Amino acid sequence: DIKEKIRNGEFRLELYYRLNVVPIKIPPLRERVEDIPLLINHFVEIFNRKMGKNIKKISPQAMRQLMNYHWPGNVRELENVIERAVVISESDTIDQLFFSKSVDEKEILAPLSNGILDMPFQLAKSMALKRFEKAYIFEALRRYEGNVSKAAKETGMSSRTLWRKLKEYGLTRDQFRSGHENME
Repeated sequence: DIKEKIRNGEFRLELYYRLNVVPIKIPPLRERVEDIPLLINHFVEIFNRKMGKNIKKISPQAMRQLMNYHWPGNVRELENVIERAVVISESDTIDQLFFSKSVDEKEILAPLSNGILDMPFQLAKSMALKRFEKAYIFEALRRYEGNVSKAAKETGMSSRTLWRKLKEYGLTRDQFRSGHENME
């Protein structure tokens, strides 16, 4: 918060006025998920040219992962993920994604950021619900070490619904078996 830093004497007021000619507020990528497919296409085009590749599409599973990820590194992180995907892709389809770090349980279960009041209510509610659902499913599968049938039974979901949710959030039951503590 730049204004707080000015009040605390950590940022010079005259520098603030020099830089603040036309303030532009750009919401984080996680608040404008509708931009993700456009940005993906843009980055794929750039890296196709740069690396002499011919990537034409992204698998549905990879797209779901990209749309459901919370993007702490914003557009720069998305660009890096797409660049890595283009580099490792051996076909015309991106189907493997490698994020710069594993998304661990603490990150998934963490409360929403303080910026939630800057969003319209319906968007904030939708984001909170998706985050809760993903955390709930993550915890159930962790508890039952990836056993979808047991997790479904204990949570009151049908196995079919739980499988669909796994796919939607880009999770695999193998992530929850012994030795796989983190989500990818």
